[in-house]
Amino acid sequence: MKIFELDLKLGEYDTQTNVKIPLGIRNKYSELVIYFTYSPNNSKDDIARRQVEDALIKYDVANYVRAKLLASNYLPVDNVITLSLSKNGTYLGAHHNKSNKQEITINNKKASFGFWPVEIEPADWELQLNCHCIVSRVVEANIRIEATL
Repeated sequence: MKIFELDLKLGEYDTQTNVKIPLGIRNKYSELVIYFTYSPNNSKDDIARRQVEDALIKYDVANYVRAKLLASNYLPVDNVITLSLSKNGTYLGAHHNKSNKQEITINNKKASFGFWPVEIEPADWELQLNCHCIVSRVVEANIRIEATL
């Protein structure tokens, strides 16, 4: 059964931030499945180009003109957003990867790669979107959580 769903719009201002999302889990369940998707997966728009140019200048390309010429060699650039999870302030894990379609399963015996198994019970749960790199004007994200009794 679906117990949570959220649509978000993220932008370049979210790069290198963590977006905290409190989850009001108030029942005991045998398992949680977290579905997380975002789009687009990568970008070659002016925001991506500018970030590449800035990085080239910062990391030793001699001048601005050369950085502008070289930037297109590095496009497109991936948007990278991952999820981490905590329960009552205790970190339960994360799986840092570049997939824009993620499915995380957690129960008291096993969990998806990067996460700890844990009892699914009433507590202060929190998801964090770890926005490693956002190079698009807008990234549309969806989080859906399903639970099994």
